[in-house]
Amino acid sequence: MCGYFRRQHFGGVMVNILEHAHGPFSFSLARSEEHGNRYTVVIGSNGSGKSRLLRSLADKTSRSAEGQNLAEVKWPSRTLAVSNLVSDVFKFSTEGEGAYLYLGLRQSTNLLTTGSLRDATVQAVFGCTADKWQADALTRATALIGFSSYSIISEGVSGEPSSREGFLMDLNRSRRDFELPRDIQEQVYEFLSSERVQRDAADYSNIYEVSAVRSFTHFATSVGLEVADLLRMAKRYKFASYKLSFNRGDQSMDSSELSTGQLLLFSMVARIVSSIARNSLVLIDEPETGLHPEWQAAFLPLLKDCLPGELESHIILATHSPHIVSDASDVLLPGDTWGQFVSFNEPHFGQPIESLLYRVFHARVAGNLLVEEDLTIILEFLAGLKSREQMREVADAVERLENVAGLDTPTVMEAILAAKHMIETGL
Repeated sequence: MCGYFRRQHFGGVMVNILEHAHGPFSFSLARSEEHGNRYTVVIGSNGSGKSRLLRSLADKTSRSAEGQNLAEVKWPSRTLAVSNLVSDVFKFSTEGEGAYLYLGLRQSTNLLTTGSLRDATVQAVFGCTADKWQADALTRATALIGFSSYSIISEGVSGEPSSREGFLMDLNRSRRDFELPRDIQEQVYEFLSSERVQRDAADYSNIYEVSAVRSFTHFATSVGLEVADLLRMAKRYKFASYKLSFNRGDQSMDSSELSTGQLLLFSMVARIVSSIARNSLVLIDEPETGLHPEWQAAFLPLLKDCLPGELESHIILATHSPHIVSDASDVLLPGDTWGQFVSFNEPHFGQPIESLLYRVFHARVAGNLLVEEDLTIILEFLAGLKSREQMREVADAVERLENVAGLDTPTVMEAILAAKHMIETGL
């Protein structure tokens, strides 16, 4: 089955993806009259295919965008695949491949280490110097994790910097890691061995100003390199290495001293902000990983504050967390067929967690008033107190209760079966 997308336009600008069908995976979303970014949350139990739906979207959009005239906005300008999982479903890549950017934390060995998280975060921060909104976004993320500011600091590298001959020889041996034309290799060596880079790298207390960081990003852009690749080369060939420090009053804390949740939250925002472009598709798999419920609840509002509406992008998140669902533009649930996802059409925005657990996640919550309300609807229907015009309300209540009732609730099961019989027979 071939994949396809339908796009929604305002004056020719793509706002969001309305339909997707690729292999067994499909969904459709309602049109929206709102401008700006759209935030769609996909939920489902383990094995329901929600993460693989994101992979399907990544595969389809990144392949289809290659070779397209992006001025026509037929496909997302780029697809970002974001994950904090030890083993995620996305295609691994250390550099951009066409319209696809892997922003997970896996390395080429398919391992995730604390060092890989710190390195990915530093690389992302270096990439957040192009626009003021990016710096503002990092300031918001810094405040949420409990600090007033952050600094980029040089750290020592053991051994002598690589010689020109050694650098060029190793680059040619390591084409799988850094495949560069000879003239670009020469320019990279000249930049990394320059007096400015070496002087700053030798000052281990140096706090980098934005202008110094921009020298990296400007050079990388001028030779067609990703900033992350330039930083990897600087560290690998012992020219320079950098780390993050977070500040609160007179105290500074190295990123290695942060809790995992603090660094994961800041890192996710930095990775997205550094790479997103107008008309992007951002796929985030289980963003709640490692986060306290309070920060799970804060994640989507933070992202909305960080990403300007002018980006006109579509952010799709797969999650198990009801704390994230409450701030979504729309919600997709597993349908009747594996791989099919359907829209949840009941109110969810700003709903309390108890309501979301029952209505969206179909979870049993002791003493949940919503369960009692649905049971009352069914009992009133059985008693003849509901009209035929209220049949939809009754059917919805039956469906919700079926998801939470079991052998330990025989009275509820009896009421459900009786109501279903009356609905099916038209009694």
